[in-house]
Amino acid sequence: MVIASTLLSSDQAAASPMMNGTTPLRGRNTANGKMRRRAYSWRGESPPYDRRKLQQTNLMDVNPSELLPLISQESRCVSAWVVTATSIQVIVSILIRVASYAYPVTSASSPRASHNWLWDGLAVGPSVIAGVLLRLVPPQVITQEAPGFIYASAWILLAIKDRMGGVVPHVPTRICEAALGRLSVMECLILVAVQFACTASTVTVIRYCFLSKFDDGLALYMPEYTSRAVGDGHPWIVDYFHEMLVTTLFTVALQVVPVLLKLNRGPVWLALLFVYPLYTYGVDSGGHGSTLSPSILLALSSSSSFYQMGRCLPQMLGGLLAGRIMCSYFPDDDKRA
Repeated sequence: MVIASTLLSSDQAAASPMMNGTTPLRGRNTANGKMRRRAYSWRGESPPYDRRKLQQTNLMDVNPSELLPLISQESRCVSAWVVTATSIQVIVSILIRVASYAYPVTSASSPRASHNWLWDGLAVGPSVIAGVLLRLVPPQVITQEAPGFIYASAWILLAIKDRMGGVVPHVPTRICEAALGRLSVMECLILVAVQFACTASTVTVIRYCFLSKFDDGLALYMPEYTSRAVGDGHPWIVDYFHEMLVTTLFTVALQVVPVLLKLNRGPVWLALLFVYPLYTYGVDSGGHGSTLSPSILLALSSSSSFYQMGRCLPQMLGGLLAGRIMCSYFPDDDKRA
């Protein structure tokens, strides 16, 4: 009787993670019985929200009680990213005008227009300082050919991630996390929609409520990519392939490089140096760099052409391809989940 009372039934033994030789993991079970990893285990971080109970679900499952906090957190991170990036873009535009003695010029009767020696003397100092500060950014940023350096800057994305709950406001990164199993497909679709909507609404508020009071010199720009349809350019399939390749490499680097720097006790801001060549890599025949973010591309695009708007698709495919690369070469550690 003592021996019998101490034995578990076969069903209890199969359900017990300690009896079947597996380690209990935080997450949820898929339909085929495989555990999905929710924690950012290989990075040693905690997810933005925690699930403490294992649930039988599938890839399309969404927990309604966690949906509203998740959307709220995503919206805050995206808004902080857009405000920071657009503010830097406006500052760069002001520095360009100051460095070229072109700010402010409002009319033909202004002191600068009449070549007043006092104004010229006072403008020398600020223009020199502005020119020195512009040396800190790539030349393609000044010529408006590297939008990704500002709108997908690694130090902005990583700073928001570290200070606002581990969320990276970057659509390809969210798709990559879904491929890794950290998000369900439905959660990924909802978060991607939230990022597109929040980016567009924040850009609209900034553009029409603040920048509309100034002239076009402070407008938020988006490079017009050259295609064969409007000039001597590459075929669209070549440009889209370059777009997908650059986005894939950037998304993988954004996931891996910060971890390697932390393991080697290096400052995280050095990640910007590793992804710097991707900002200046031309994705069209004109040498324009990629935005590396489909949400900002859609929000800032001044053209309604299919070629311009269609660049969002290869960028999102780049996030999916980055997820497959991460699964093969940088998978999450089951033992630490």
